[in-house]
Amino acid sequence: MQDRPSQRSSSSQLSTGTPFGTQNSGNKVTIDTFVHKFIEHGKELESKRKSGQEETFVADIKGRVFNFLRSTVRKDKAAKLTDFYSSWCQLTSLLDEEDRVSCRVAGLRLALEVLSINPVICLYVSTLYDEAVKQIQLCDSGQILPLLETHSGTLAVPSLSNRCLSMDDMIEKYLDERALEDLLDVEQRSTTTSKCVYLLRVLDNKRLSRVLREMILAWPKKRGVAPAVGLMSCVHEMVKVARDYPNSEPGMVMCSEFGFLLAFALCSIDRYKTSTVLELTKAFQKLWTFRENIHEFGWIENSSLGEVVDIAEDQVTCLVKRLGEDVEAHDLLSDPTVLLMQSLLKLPSTVEITIVDGRVADGYPIWLFASKVLVKLVISRRKELGTHLALIIELVATSSTSVSFICVDMLVDIVRQCTLDVLNNWRELETLFKNICYIRRDISVSLVRTAVYLGFAEEGKRKSPMAGQCLDFLVSHAATTPEWKAETMCMTDGGVVTLVEPLPHLVQVRDF
Repeated sequence: MQDRPSQRSSSSQLSTGTPFGTQNSGNKVTIDTFVHKFIEHGKELESKRKSGQEETFVADIKGRVFNFLRSTVRKDKAAKLTDFYSSWCQLTSLLDEEDRVSCRVAGLRLALEVLSINPVICLYVSTLYDEAVKQIQLCDSGQILPLLETHSGTLAVPSLSNRCLSMDDMIEKYLDERALEDLLDVEQRSTTTSKCVYLLRVLDNKRLSRVLREMILAWPKKRGVAPAVGLMSCVHEMVKVARDYPNSEPGMVMCSEFGFLLAFALCSIDRYKTSTVLELTKAFQKLWTFRENIHEFGWIENSSLGEVVDIAEDQVTCLVKRLGEDVEAHDLLSDPTVLLMQSLLKLPSTVEITIVDGRVADGYPIWLFASKVLVKLVISRRKELGTHLALIIELVATSSTSVSFICVDMLVDIVRQCTLDVLNNWRELETLFKNICYIRRDISVSLVRTAVYLGFAEEGKRKSPMAGQCLDFLVSHAATTPEWKAETMCMTDGGVVTLVEPLPHLVQVRDF
């Protein structure tokens, strides 16, 4: 009998329970009450759905809400409707598939209707349009076709009734009121640049030049800053526009990351290749000539004018970094970069190079710059080592004596830094070695031969794990080079084989 009060107390505690929420009246709701009401509401909802009452109720409420929003469009230029539509898309995405599709289509009908026949301020057009595009991408063709059939007539209404701006006016307002401002926002810069790129197809030449200039200025390059994120997709789309739109007038600004990459990318289009490479070559030549001359005037060198050359050099450094890390950048910009560096190496100069301890120590600055870029490019893309080696060897054979020395120095660097990859490309190298060793011995062949062997020799002297393979590779080709015998290339001391440089200097004898 004494246990009953405790049971009643426990039952009372269960009925009151822990406060879970607050009703409109301010009373606390227990978990038990909440669960009970939740079950009742679920059963009531299920019965209404079976009878069709719930669908009718929801459709009625949705219709009243949408009608209210339509009435507000003229008052606030679609501000409230735009905010509502964004929230509508977020909340309805939580529903099950059937309800989600129904709500998505209903929302799209409302958005298309407002965009078609109502005057909407440009600020909200962009937001409403972006959200509508996202929703359309989620629809299948069976859902999109009815939407287009419904609005195919209303889309033509604005131009007929003059109730809304024309398409050209709308684009102009977007560019003036929204796009040029958003380009200054780092977070929105990539998305806005992509939108502007698409619009370039429908702009006249005067406005196109202005928009392109603003796009280029929106991506300033700062020294020492990592490559900008999201830029390559914009450059890729811009190249598509330039390829398909013959009246485009792309420009290039050395201090703009977007303009700089775009100029390189245009070299991959046959229509622009020759002129763009020529313009880039002239631009680099002028900048490096300027750098040489300003050393006499310290105040200019330290000014913003003198910083332009440093920024251009940093641009190339970031470009090479992109080529090694970004597949899209490599596919689009690798060949133009090599093409430009080749063009820079072919620039005429009377400057003599200086060789110290068998390595190029000084020479024409722009030649040295181009050679360093090519070496970095080769090292960053080692899978294409055979192609790049053949290219450099061709440069040695076809260039002036001074440029040949620089190319040889490049080969030494590549072999020193990519020994493992060089040996992994032995099939391609075999062909190169045979061609080199059996060609008549002139200055070009001597330089190439010296560079390759010297590079292996330096690697072998480091006593690295690859030294044995380097030694085998050298000895296997010793017979094809009469002046370099195996016994003179190797020295044995106490059972330890040491690799000796084939020649003490880069070049001892030149045969003309």
